[in-house]
Amino acid sequence: MRISGHNRYEVVGHTSFEINLWDSPDDREKALEIIKNNGALKDLEVKFKIKSGKIRLMLWSAEVIELEDKKFILSVCHDITERKKAEWALKKAKEDLEWKVEERTTVLQNVNRQLQTELIERKRVEGELRKSKDKLRFLSGQFINAQEKERKRISIELHDDLGQSIVGLKFQLCNIPKKLRQDQKELKATMEQAIKNLDGMTEKVRRLSRDLRPAILEHLGLFEALQWLFEDSSKNYQIKIFNDLRKTEYPFSKEQEINIFRIFQESLTNIGKHAKATQVIIEMIEQKKEVVFSIQDDGKGFDLKGLKSRNPIEICLGLTAMDERTRLTGGAIELKSEIDKGTIITFTVPVNPKRKKSRPLHPLK
Repeated sequence: MRISGHNRYEVVGHTSFEINLWDSPDDREKALEIIKNNGALKDLEVKFKIKSGKIRLMLWSAEVIELEDKKFILSVCHDITERKKAEWALKKAKEDLEWKVEERTTVLQNVNRQLQTELIERKRVEGELRKSKDKLRFLSGQFINAQEKERKRISIELHDDLGQSIVGLKFQLCNIPKKLRQDQKELKATMEQAIKNLDGMTEKVRRLSRDLRPAILEHLGLFEALQWLFEDSSKNYQIKIFNDLRKTEYPFSKEQEINIFRIFQESLTNIGKHAKATQVIIEMIEQKKEVVFSIQDDGKGFDLKGLKSRNPIEICLGLTAMDERTRLTGGAIELKSEIDKGTIITFTVPVNPKRKKSRPLHPLK
């Protein structure tokens, strides 16, 4: 009664067929046919039109019973409208979700294809960049080797040609004062001053020749050349250099020796010109497969993080050259520095593990 909207007087003693609650005549006929054939009907979903005119979904069950030789239809209805609405809403949500998942899957597949394309392109670019980097390193090595050859050539020309020419000119000028008269004192003093100037020029040419390519490196080897470099730098820059290097019998190649020497030379030049240091400590550690060199000064230091954040073009070419020369030896270089706490340069050079015993060099005082 409550569901149909009819009062008890309208429904008592009447079946749903008689009250005409059925919205669809086909459903009504179908239900009657099932009851007629089977004597019962269970859980049939039907639409009932209630008194207010609204349609309600019902789960209808019926059974034929006999009482006092009379047949009755006993029926039970359950209103499933709200449940069906919830099921429909859930189904709709599921369909929407499946559609969104499918749509998102399509989007993700497109994004994935795009990422794969970008990854392939990135790998291609990285490959090209790696080739360019390798080529740049090769050219850099070739440039440094060509630079060393040119330095050697210029050093030889300075020493053999210009140096000898200056010495020859000096000897010629030395004979002139002997030929001057006693009253040519002013000219004699001028000639003597010119000879002194030639001595200064000769020393400058020799020094320039040594800086370009120390002959001691060619004839006596790396450690003797470093010993000379430390003494020369200590004198020129007024700094104390404490040397803990030990001459070893490691088979450094000629290229390694030149690059090791240049790294020390560049380091001491930077310290002497920019660090305002009073002392430098040079150490060496021998390991099975490499030699570790370190150069530590007590100078003003610098902001290493700020240096690394700068454009590579702006970074000191000396540091860049040291890094490249270390790479050419097959080793690595590390730079540590803090403002007012000095700088430590550490670099490694690989060696042949089959080495002989070493003998110490005397530290510089």
